[in-house]
Amino acid sequence: FKRARKSSQGCTWHVYCDAALREYYSNKDPQVARNIFEMGLKHYSCEVEFVLQYLEFLVSFNDDNNTRVVFEKVLADENSLDRQQALLVWDRFVEFEYSRGDLSAIHKVEQRRAMIYPERQGSQSL
Repeated sequence: FKRARKSSQGCTWHVYCDAALREYYSNKDPQVARNIFEMGLKHYSCEVEFVLQYLEFLVSFNDDNNTRVVFEKVLADENSLDRQQALLVWDRFVEFEYSRGDLSAIHKVEQRRAMIYPERQGSQSL
């Protein structure tokens, strides 16, 4: 992993995702895997597939607080995802709140998404 990160040819987000998951599955240490995902997020927050993989990893551990933090961090960075990619993350955020949040949290996230994507208002509730 270290060699791939420092390669002169660079590496893709796949290297970070693979390293994090391998670290977890071989050592059963979610904190080390989370640290690798965080390193990847610094470089690949513009790759929606990477962001969704990281979020799925956090959800699988019932790590609701850190999951919300990552959602907020990615969606707050206006330079990371284009409008269509951000919509995928917003939809996943709403889905997450429906499965883990309370009514107030669901309502807040849906309202925020509706402000950014008014054309979807009322048509995409889960």
